Amino acid sequence: MNGGLSDVHHLWALKQAADHGDAAAMREIAFTSSRCAGMGHSRQGIQHTLDNVSANLATHSPERAAVYRSAGQRLKAQCDVLAGWSNDLRVFGAVWRDRAAEAGDLTASIRKAMYDAPRDPQVAVALLDRVVVSGDAAATAEIGLLLLRVSNDGKSLPGYEGLAFDVFDFYAMQMIACERGVACGVGSVMLDDICLGGLECTTADFPALLWHSVEEDGEARQLEQALKKMRGLLQG
Repeated sequence: MNGGLSDVHHLWALKQAADHGDAAAMREIAFTSSRCAGMGHSRQGIQHTLDNVSANLATHSPERAAVYRSAGQRLKAQCDVLAGWSNDLRVFGAVWRDRAAEAGDLTASIRKAMYDAPRDPQVAVALLDRVVVSGDAAATAEIGLLLLRVSNDGKSLPGYEGLAFDVFDFYAMQMIACERGVACGVGSVMLDDICLGGLECTTADFPALLWHSVEEDGEARQLEQALKKMRGLLQG
């Protein structure tokens, strides 16, 4: 099946599930809406942005440009549908995120906290405790940024005193999320976001991309240590 068409069908299925109270479906709608808004979605959609960036990439690396276009078209197909549901996808995404959190979705609750209480250690600890207990893969990927923000603010986490959370711990959380089942391969939201947002467009999966990056920078040991520390943390 055509990838874009498949994504559109998936989005409509999510809408039906969300309308019937499925919290995870609500969260997916919310996060996809936010991704569209983050790409500067307007009345003209995101095609203009995709065309300009891919043209620039093509002058340096046709291969990266091709990966970028594929990622962009996957998102565009969904943005075009969402634009028919709302003319302000940033607000629309926030509304569905809050609904998902209220319905009990842990990942949405973490994302909501990053907007409502991004540096509150008490909130971060309560959510981290839930991630540890649940072992939820998507929440594992999401909690890392919240912990990094609290740590960067110089605040300790009650009950986790002495835990210094740095960017390698954040990367380790992403790696562990992949191990737990979050899609991290070609065509995944994780890799598409890295490509569309950071122009790191590759046909490798996320772990391979990350290991290549840290090895190239001589930082593989820091990631190895972070993985050991985060696995210990998540085991409770």
